[in-house]
Amino acid sequence: MRSTDYPYDHERTAEVWRAFRAGEFLSPSPVDPLVVDSWRRCQTAAVAASLPERRSDTDAALISTVLPYLEDIAPHVLSIPGVMLIAAQDGVLLTMQGDCALKARLQSLGMDAGMCWAEPYLGTNAVSLSLVTAMPTQVVGAEHSLDRLHAFGGSAAPIYDDQGAIIGIIAIIAAAQHIDQTQLALMMTTAQAISAQLQSGLLLHQANQRTRMLTSILESVTDGVITWDTHGSIEHANSMAMQILGIESKALLGRSLQSLIGFTDHIQKAIDERRQLSDAEASLRLGDRFVKCLLNIRAIRDGTGEVVGGIMMLRPVAQVRSLVHQHTSTPALLTFADFEFTSPRMHSLLRHAKVAAKGSSPVLVSGEAGSGKTVLAQAIHNASPRGNRPLVVLHCGMIPNELMVEELLGREAHGTETGRPSKFELADGGTLVLDQIDQLSLEAQRILLQVLNSRSVTRLHADRMTQINVRIVATTTVDLEARVGIGAFRPQLYYQLNIFHLTIPPLRKRREDIPRLALRFLERLRGDAEPPALDDEVLNMLRSYPWPGNVRELESVIERAVISAANGIIGAADLPENVRTGISLNPQSALVQPVQSLDEAERDAIIRAGWACGGSTSEMALLLGIDRSTLWRKLRRYGIPVGSFKEG
Repeated sequence: MRSTDYPYDHERTAEVWRAFRAGEFLSPSPVDPLVVDSWRRCQTAAVAASLPERRSDTDAALISTVLPYLEDIAPHVLSIPGVMLIAAQDGVLLTMQGDCALKARLQSLGMDAGMCWAEPYLGTNAVSLSLVTAMPTQVVGAEHSLDRLHAFGGSAAPIYDDQGAIIGIIAIIAAAQHIDQTQLALMMTTAQAISAQLQSGLLLHQANQRTRMLTSILESVTDGVITWDTHGSIEHANSMAMQILGIESKALLGRSLQSLIGFTDHIQKAIDERRQLSDAEASLRLGDRFVKCLLNIRAIRDGTGEVVGGIMMLRPVAQVRSLVHQHTSTPALLTFADFEFTSPRMHSLLRHAKVAAKGSSPVLVSGEAGSGKTVLAQAIHNASPRGNRPLVVLHCGMIPNELMVEELLGREAHGTETGRPSKFELADGGTLVLDQIDQLSLEAQRILLQVLNSRSVTRLHADRMTQINVRIVATTTVDLEARVGIGAFRPQLYYQLNIFHLTIPPLRKRREDIPRLALRFLERLRGDAEPPALDDEVLNMLRSYPWPGNVRELESVIERAVISAANGIIGAADLPENVRTGISLNPQSALVQPVQSLDEAERDAIIRAGWACGGSTSEMALLLGIDRSTLWRKLRRYGIPVGSFKEG
């Protein structure tokens, strides 16, 4: 029906309908052309054999959404009297409520819930026409294509989803004489309200879904996250933030950020000025306790660039240091099982080292350069209960005195300077190796002694102490006790470090270990390939050479020999000249020995063997390749007193 056709001319419409059924069409006609087009479709369409497939879940959702609206308009509908309908997008009637008498009448005509009101099933009616035209429609009296419906009138309107597709129809059915324009307007506004609710419900669902997704993301990150609004009130804190700060969510949300957490001056200034702050180390004050964190702070801006809040990401310093240790700390790969030895001296040394590894007291490792002091420190660390914790090495001889204090104490963030942890903090829970500790200045020794005594570090520019749990392993190539005697080393520090004192013997005093060490270096250098062999002449040369550079020199010689070797065998020609001839740098003069006569060379060889072996005639004879009786004859011949080597 056209909206301008009120009051309705029932007689003229019935006359036009009868003429149409007779094959004629009267003009002018009060019947809406859309209705006439529906008559034509209903006249030629075949009756459907079965109802479309139903989706009960979709139908139930539609009913639950629409019913509250129909209940609101029920008083008006009952006053007509009329019934209210909800139809699915395929025209199937889902529910019918309203005047009982009218409802019973419609049911008697087969127009009950579950029946399809689409054109192929019920001809032209308000529901079917609304489905076809996708517009609010009103069909009254003889406008129905089936004459059994001429006593009724209906007003229907489609309900749309967010994509503009029809998901259902709502309609009012009443006696034809009770139909007017208010019912069509009522259906239009009600359908629009339902569509708007569906749209807003979808938007709300999407917003909730995004919120849940964002919350899930924030909960999955390993950093603590706290956000606040322009007034500084905390709006969100993930569980990691609450865990780091040791506070429950109810104590965080809605609270003022500044009243809950005390920041250092430079961090508070960055928050107030809404500046970005990246990887700032700070101690957060929460009541009477402090939490050390690494902070990242950003301002939150809306689409116009206006600041609407802030976000802070925090990570425990211990976690950050653990991550840093994985990439930057000294890899402790060597264990006691990696030591190759057969000598009694090394057996005794490693037995004492294993005992020392079980405790947490400082260990002092002394020995000549290249003897493997830091290797032994690694093995002690790995065998200790701290083996899975950091191993940090501080090379005392490589750092200028003016920078050593900062290395030992660290630096608190101050002004524009960022904070820097001390070596003790980096090694917290693990082992700190102080290589060449004899190179420390007296001031650095005093600081080190204070840290060891207090078991705490106070950074430069800081007003708080940081408790540390670190084991010290110190190495030296000099006699620290002698340095104490001349005032170059603090006696209290020496006594602190000397609880376990391990001295690594030089390679020349454990020659029986040389073949095994050489084979081990060969295997490591060759990897998966077959290592080259060492002939007996080479082994004798290696055993005879005094190795002033100790294990490090032996490894270098083997590496060179592997490169030079041909046919898979290392021969004498592959060794450096000084190893082949047994001539090394004199420890006193550091000059290569000159060419001498045979008697001079023999006498010098005996003297060098005496110094190398500390006067032990058995070791001297082994080193020189002669028996002891021959050695004694030559000692008497050249007037060399054995006791002088022991005294020296």
